[in-house]
Amino acid sequence: MSILPRNRRSPCETRILRHTPIMTILSNARAVSLAAVVAFSGVKTARAQLYLPGMASGTDESRIYGLSDDGHIAGGYSISRSSGPTVVPGFMWTASGGRNDYGREAGLPAKTFVYGLSRDGTTTVGSAATGSAPVRAYRYSGPGTFENLGTIGSWAASAAKGASGNGAIVVGGVRDTSFLTGQAFRWTQAGGMQGLGWARPGQFYSEATAISKDGATIVGYSYGGSEDAFVWTEAFGMRAMRGINGADARAFAVNNIGTIVVGDSLFGANSQHAVLWRDGVVQDLGVTAEMFRTRAHAVSDDGSVVTGTCELFSGFDAAFIWTPATGITLLSSYLASNGVSVPAGWNFLDGTSVSADGRTIAGFGSYSSDTYPQAFVVSIPAPGGVLL
Repeated sequence: MSILPRNRRSPCETRILRHTPIMTILSNARAVSLAAVVAFSGVKTARAQLYLPGMASGTDESRIYGLSDDGHIAGGYSISRSSGPTVVPGFMWTASGGRNDYGREAGLPAKTFVYGLSRDGTTTVGSAATGSAPVRAYRYSGPGTFENLGTIGSWAASAAKGASGNGAIVVGGVRDTSFLTGQAFRWTQAGGMQGLGWARPGQFYSEATAISKDGATIVGYSYGGSEDAFVWTEAFGMRAMRGINGADARAFAVNNIGTIVVGDSLFGANSQHAVLWRDGVVQDLGVTAEMFRTRAHAVSDDGSVVTGTCELFSGFDAAFIWTPATGITLLSSYLASNGVSVPAGWNFLDGTSVSADGRTIAGFGSYSSDTYPQAFVVSIPAPGGVLL
């Protein structure tokens, strides 16, 4: 039984995530003022920091899907859900410079979704399009550098999901417009876009979701009949990795040297658990009593911090964090236990990214069930005794 149907869609098409009912409804004006008051100055500081980068004018939602190794640079996009996603400016954010909406640079497509960031923070990757045209993978490293990476053969669309340490190698997937068939790709300046195939004969969809810092290891998932997480290297090609007790699985992130991979695995008939593979051996990261499904989206370089999202039995979604000491727990609870004061009414929805040392986490959250998500960056210099 495949775990794909719940999550086949791309991040730009996923349903609007909700938060727990106990959250207090706050206005957008409160959110804007908070961003100005709660400053973020990076992981080197002695204080815990929380920052809401906000969103581009004319949009009502923002998300972060990439964080540099040192935690100082984030990449994401803004989008208008209320009036339709006709304009989607990508952005890069730094503590000192704030949000740079590069997606509104003259000559760029109207939509520049960001799904990944190079480990050095110089290059964003994602998918771009104008109007109803099929999206195409791109990379961007500053004014005048936008590069359409194209597609493979007759595949109608493509999207980039990850980049190597300096952005020289890009990975993602090509597909038809219905997301029914597709193939993972690896792109380089010299070789262009090359298909990586599928994990097993007879499978018809694969997607690369992340790449190691040196570009040698690519991870993702492949399905058709069964669904496999995969690891790809130039020497051995695509190799399937199974989940808990040999179940279907997917991979979403990899550490700098390609030895630690995280994702999710089918668990029972209808549930998924976040998992971690260390040198190919799978570990179930589990759930708590309030969680129904968990999915890991990011991992620190040594594998000691994993972040992602979970579905609660209440039907709502929330970000989680896993460490060997705490096990899996809600990100909001973890931050509170480490002295971080979270604003009233704020809920963390997904921890999409984590710095190499595990001290800085980025993703998106929300204030109330009737508002759209917005991006966040939070850092904890050291567990215990931190001050906001």
